[in-house]
Amino acid sequence: MATRLWLTRTQPGADRQARDLRSAGYQVLAAPVLEVATIAAAAPAHAPDIVIFLSEHAVNCAADLTFCDGAVVLAIGARTQQVLQSFGIDARVPAEERSEGLLQMPELAQLQGLQVLVVAGQDGRGVLEAELAARGAQVSSYRCYRRVAVADPAVEVADVDGIVVASGDGLQAVARFWLKAGGSVNIPLLVPSARVAELARQQGFTRVLECAGADSRAILSMLQQIAET
Repeated sequence: MATRLWLTRTQPGADRQARDLRSAGYQVLAAPVLEVATIAAAAPAHAPDIVIFLSEHAVNCAADLTFCDGAVVLAIGARTQQVLQSFGIDARVPAEERSEGLLQMPELAQLQGLQVLVVAGQDGRGVLEAELAARGAQVSSYRCYRRVAVADPAVEVADVDGIVVASGDGLQAVARFWLKAGGSVNIPLLVPSARVAELARQQGFTRVLECAGADSRAILSMLQQIAET
């Protein structure tokens, strides 16, 4: 299976993941299809009861982080947790590093009357916010960045044996570029979830490999499974 992998996620995650995969013996091209642009939105003036950060970009693009003072802070994954720690903020992380994992955390089980702030990018799925509201929370969102498609990822189709996608937005951008460039729909496409897998199939990709997340461990685990078959 794929030895030359195209990593399409945003920076700085693409370079970090490239190092992990190269250490495991893979040839890797880190060429994001999306880049992050900060939105000039004012940070919330008051601290809620719970703050949830859905990416490291949400931490880095926030105007300031004083709204975390006195709040319970949750991070969607270990990397987001690490970035928060660099600002002196302790955060808790779910076992499953995605929105569905956050919803399994005990901190979000009983929310009646609590104020919950979700810090994320523009045009997110909204699944988390909807479920939190259904549990009785007063939910607000702080959208402090957006993802913008890269005009030319500078990738040669012939140099790629497999593609690694980290999100639904990334998948859409990959599909636009790959199909326009004449890439095969039979390329092995590693995706982080069932939702993104379905989007990939809708775009016509036929070798969609669903990983248990977008982190390096999940990618390497899938590559190992394929190698053993």
